[in-house]
Amino acid sequence: MEPIKIFIENWPAQDFLAQYIPIVIAAVAVVVSLYSAYLSRKAFNHSSRPYVWASSYGVVDQERRRIIPVPQRLAYRVKNSPAKIKLSSVSVSLGAEEIFNHTEENFVRFPDDSSEWSFSIGEDEFNELLQKHRSSNTQLLRKVFVKYMSLDGGTTYEYHLKQGFISADNQWKDIESRAC
Repeated sequence: MEPIKIFIENWPAQDFLAQYIPIVIAAVAVVVSLYSAYLSRKAFNHSSRPYVWASSYGVVDQERRRIIPVPQRLAYRVKNSPAKIKLSSVSVSLGAEEIFNHTEENFVRFPDDSSEWSFSIGEDEFNELLQKHRSSNTQLLRKVFVKYMSLDGGTTYEYHLKQGFISADNQWKDIESRAC
């Protein structure tokens, strides 16, 4: 028993810094790794979510190497991952009066570069809209609203597009575009 008592009494005193610096380094490493995991998850969510937007429709003329506008149509794009479209609304207004409105709900679209998703107003109906526009001399506006989410649910995203019709170019020009 005596040798153990002597061994314990002669045990070297521990320096405070030498004892607690490894604990502090380990705690800092845990905090940094948790923050890194948070940033990685945030970046993954932004890169894996669907993106949906709309734009004016046009057809490529191969001979003249230009795009011919088709103003009665609207092209939609889906990128990154499939999207569940909760609401898609297209309205055309002449000044303060809404003269056309179309709404679709609850459908799914997949990102595919080889196919297109579009909306079209009938050509005769669009010509009637243009006649009203020419006779009233007020601005013809097209508003597009898309509310969507990823297939697994989660966050709901929105896309808003406001376009004005330019008669001289026979096409729609973007006035305002927002995504949130």
